[in-house]
Amino acid sequence: MRLWPTAGARTRPPAPAVPRRYVYIASVDDIAKILLGTPIGWPGIGDVHHQLPPDGFDLHVGSSRWPPAIIPPPLGATRLPLYIDVGEDSGDVTGWWWSTLGSVISHLSSTQQFAVNRIITAMAADLGLALGALLDAPVVLKGSGPVNMRWLQTTMRGELFGEQFQHKLDWGNPGADPTTSEAEGLTLADSLATAWATTMAASLLVAFSPDVVYTEVGVVELNQTDPGGDVTESWGTQWSMYATGARPVGGSATTCMPYEVSCCVSLQTDHRGPSGKGRFYLPPMSKDSITVHGLHNMGVVSPVIVAVGNYIDDVKASTDLKPIVVSRTHRILNEITSINCGIVPDSQRRRRRSISEARVAEWTSA
Repeated sequence: MRLWPTAGARTRPPAPAVPRRYVYIASVDDIAKILLGTPIGWPGIGDVHHQLPPDGFDLHVGSSRWPPAIIPPPLGATRLPLYIDVGEDSGDVTGWWWSTLGSVISHLSSTQQFAVNRIITAMAADLGLALGALLDAPVVLKGSGPVNMRWLQTTMRGELFGEQFQHKLDWGNPGADPTTSEAEGLTLADSLATAWATTMAASLLVAFSPDVVYTEVGVVELNQTDPGGDVTESWGTQWSMYATGARPVGGSATTCMPYEVSCCVSLQTDHRGPSGKGRFYLPPMSKDSITVHGLHNMGVVSPVIVAVGNYIDDVKASTDLKPIVVSRTHRILNEITSINCGIVPDSQRRRRRSISEARVAEWTSA
């Protein structure tokens, strides 16, 4: 039987009270951005400092287990258990701070250097590298981005026989945030509405029932100043409405799945962790999209995902915008590099809020 801990019992140490910035082995993209002076993913051009650790910060060795092997540069992006603590008293660091692994280790205490050098020597041997080559590997610490982050949010909205649905996709240009006027936003909404109707036409006819009707596409420019802070609009959402006879409508001969059943489109970027991933939920497909065991029929779903990819390619070719995943917590914009979906249907319960249950009492107590 498990008892509550008593006085003097060993308990897990509390989580650190201040956030940490870790040191990474630089990847190919990192090295390119360092050379160009433009850190990848930041919403604006940040400073790159040939120095690590930053002035006023001490470098620490983490208690977490060191990775069993480091991928040799330039295929890096491996997080090292080397970090600095940032917080209210010390403030955060901005831009990127980089050096070589050997130079960074030299800033550690003699005890820490001894332990780290033993691990580095073993790693070099495992990887078949000369120790000097590994110590010359570039490493980077990524601080906070510039003060303001700005991007465009686009929304596709439609109707489901009395219900409504919508899904969004964000656009930007990491390193050169878009600056658009209200009039330009409306023009872009018209362009995106045309692109969506064109690229999705064939898949709508095959994969969706006539219950699915796209009605309008909206564009708004959003701004965020502080990590995790409030988001403001540069101007109100500009909507481009489809003419009644020209709305993208499902054309499948089979009936629609329940409105809360959805196909989730996952958005992947080169940024590790949750802040580098996104998703949106398409409207319910026809019952042909479901095969045995209640799983997606990828023969029906895959062409829809391909069409979404064609839409992204069309927008990229006609504008200077790139599809992005927005991390409001970390205040970074990451370009989408691929999209995919799984075979398990997803759910969006808010898409059936107005449907009457039409309950029938089949049994009552005598």
